[in-house]
Amino acid sequence: MGARTLATALRNRFIGRRTAEDLRRLGMVHGRDLHLGPGAIIDEDFAYLIELGDDVTLAPRVSLIAHDASTKVHTGLTRIAPIRIGSRVFLGAGVIVLPGVTIGDDVIIGAGSVVTRDVPSGHVAVGNPASVVATLTDFIGRREAAREQAHTFARPPHLEPGFGPATAAGLRADLADGGAYCP
Repeated sequence: MGARTLATALRNRFIGRRTAEDLRRLGMVHGRDLHLGPGAIIDEDFAYLIELGDDVTLAPRVSLIAHDASTKVHTGLTRIAPIRIGSRVFLGAGVIVLPGVTIGDDVIIGAGSVVTRDVPSGHVAVGNPASVVATLTDFIGRREAAREQAHTFARPPHLEPGFGPATAAGLRADLADGGAYCP
């Protein structure tokens, strides 16, 4: 392990951020291209009950919780159950997925949602508790139609040379009527 890799691993441990490699060692199974956003919480004690497919994004502060200790004081037992998440799934910021949930392939879960039951493939779900609100095809179609009416940047504006407070202020004003799109 190189010095930079070791330093990153040590910093991540210090701030409590696990890497995909750390989670694999704890038994979590995942496919290729897993993106763990900052502050993502994987139930470390029960990571072996969590399975993620290919091309999964856990946005900032997503929580995957494979146990429920709510009745432990009364029964002496904690419920544990697998979490299965398919391929090409996006979980928005702050999503909580509870024990026993299966999320199919090609799914988007909206920010702040609490997923208490299964979400079928090819759908979008939002809310607390999360419920299906659209097919993925319909949702993407609406986003594409909106994009046609909006400005699309060739790259994220904050990566452009010379980006600074003045540029940011101008962009906020320009995008106040609905936003834009960037890769």
